Amino acid sequence: RLAALTDATQYVVASHTHREALDVIEHALPAVFGPGVARLSRVHGAQRSDQVTDPTALGPADCWALRTGHAFRSEPGARVRCPHVDPDVAAVCVPLGDGTTWTGVIVLRIGGASDRAHDVATIALLDDAARQLSTALANLRLRRALEEAAFRDPLTGIEIGRAHV
Repeated sequence: RLAALTDATQYVVASHTHREALDVIEHALPAVFGPGVARLSRVHGAQRSDQVTDPTALGPADCWALRTGHAFRSEPGARVRCPHVDPDVAAVCVPLGDGTTWTGVIVLRIGGASDRAHDVATIALLDDAARQLSTALANLRLRRALEEAAFRDPLTGIEIGRAHV
């Protein structure tokens, strides 16, 4: 599981766009957590305005993890739950981003009280995964900003000196 997380992080770092990075994360989740246990929900605004918006993407008010900036646990019957999580399922939502811009939420289905020890270890892995992937996404954002600054005239905004391939 850690090897799959390490591989995913490396591919996120090598991605050219956030959309590509989120695709990598989405496809890596079954290898890290098991099939059907975790899913990635994208966040509105994670794509550039000229790209097609994902109709299933969450808005900032759609998830308590996005509202608070940290993991949120939804339990069946709880008074406060994430509205995007099935009401009959226990789950943990963890935001992906740099603390100011959230690009995704990993939603991890957990077993509940019957398998508490397994849940604690899996949630710890989820927390580590989110931290690593968020750092990789922040590095991607910084790399893109530096590339943009290197090839744009700061006064006119005109693109200069980039080899178009």
